[in-house]
Amino acid sequence: MTILDLIRLLRRSWLSVAVGLMIGLILAAAYTLTRPTTYVAESRGVVVAGSTISVGDTMSGDTVTVSRASMYASLVNTSAVAQRADRTLASQGITRDGTVTATASEGSPFINVTAQAPTARDAQALANATLSALRVEALRLETFGRTQGRETSEEQMRGMTSINVLAYEPAALPSSPVRPGVIRNLILGGLAGAILGGLIAFGRRALDARIRSQEQVELLTGKAVLGVVPETKSLKVRKGQASKRVSGAAGEALRQLRTNLRFVSVDAPPRSVVVTSPAPGDGKSTIAAQLARLMAVAGQPVVLIDCDLRRPTQGDQFNVDSGVGVTQVLAGDVPLEEALVESGTRGLQILPAGRIPPNPSELVGSNAMHRLIERLAADHMVIIDAPPVLAVTDGALLSAAADGTILVTRLGRTHRAALEQSTKLLDQTKARLLGVVLNAASKRSLTDSAYSYTGYTGYYKDYYAAAEPEQQSPERSRADDVEDAEPTSSRAARKRRRSKNTVG
Repeated sequence: MTILDLIRLLRRSWLSVAVGLMIGLILAAAYTLTRPTTYVAESRGVVVAGSTISVGDTMSGDTVTVSRASMYASLVNTSAVAQRADRTLASQGITRDGTVTATASEGSPFINVTAQAPTARDAQALANATLSALRVEALRLETFGRTQGRETSEEQMRGMTSINVLAYEPAALPSSPVRPGVIRNLILGGLAGAILGGLIAFGRRALDARIRSQEQVELLTGKAVLGVVPETKSLKVRKGQASKRVSGAAGEALRQLRTNLRFVSVDAPPRSVVVTSPAPGDGKSTIAAQLARLMAVAGQPVVLIDCDLRRPTQGDQFNVDSGVGVTQVLAGDVPLEEALVESGTRGLQILPAGRIPPNPSELVGSNAMHRLIERLAADHMVIIDAPPVLAVTDGALLSAAADGTILVTRLGRTHRAALEQSTKLLDQTKARLLGVVLNAASKRSLTDSAYSYTGYTGYYKDYYAAAEPEQQSPERSRADDVEDAEPTSSRAARKRRRSKNTVG
């Protein structure tokens, strides 16, 4: 995975990361609120020994004090020290409610006594009382041989030995608790939650078997993506919808598909093209209808054949009578000229499906179907709306009879296995796959495809939106269709002449 792939994944899965972050913060806050408050206070003592009149005495004293500091630090949790500290606390009206530890600084005579308690006052008192008790216990051990069996005061014991523990730095009153660490816990909890959300998103991506990018399509099929059509309400299947001009980003994407189809094979341009899909609901009938309309608008005679004899839709899309069509022509009941229906767009004729037959596969795979396609392709561009290739065999049979096939898929819906299997089926029938159309791409899917929604389609919206009214009359729609067919230079020249006449 590249850095770009990681950025795309995070952009697409930001919600998962955000939810993980929020859950981490909530759990960290709950954990923090249930933890007891702890204050820490620290007192420091130092071990002194002997005389420092000479250098030798000083060096000898340093060695003794360092070793004694380590030994005395280990006494802090003995019962003798604890009892002495408790008596000191009791005299101050405090009951022990905490823990205490002592450490000796390495190579140093200092002893650090650290106390933890629920309140700042208790922590301070416990640290100081423990250091005082440790000092007395150290004196008792150093004078054990002389004081055994008789009561001796602290002052008397101090005069019997040259080694003493002095209270170098008493504990100060803590200003704030060390636990719970609210900021630290929230940072760690939020970070852990965000990482967990990212890992979940990465796992979902690794297990996701659907098409998510143009690169996946080209890798599986070995063919180029001819167009990426964004999801829009104007392409929803409704009665008479195919006769209307599609504006906005979807309209521009369809015109780009028309242009790419013209240049997909310059030396041997296809005269008959099958439009199919791996599975139902991918939008192949809509793409076929719009492609046929746009090619007719560009000045090329087009015949759109509805060969989806199981679920025909072109009659409804163009709002024409589909009672007579392909099935009657193939059976010889109706002449081809009588079955062709005008679509309402100049240059585009529709050959509806006709009566639904009991044997669609045999009908579309017959020699009569081959001859019909060849006859129409002699004078027209033939667009064939075929059933999905994985659902029935009709699509593969028609693809073998045509000059080329366009496979329509849906970003975020079509599975990689379905696309791969569809390509294999077309290869087995010697069909010529011209390319793939990614249809009904959502804004999220477009961020991973060839066209960035915020880039390509956003540019189109900014550049053309001001010139496109929300609702157009039929006359205006026909005028727009004519404009689509004109070269850009002709339109520009016509606009300049119009501007000049207005000024004059």
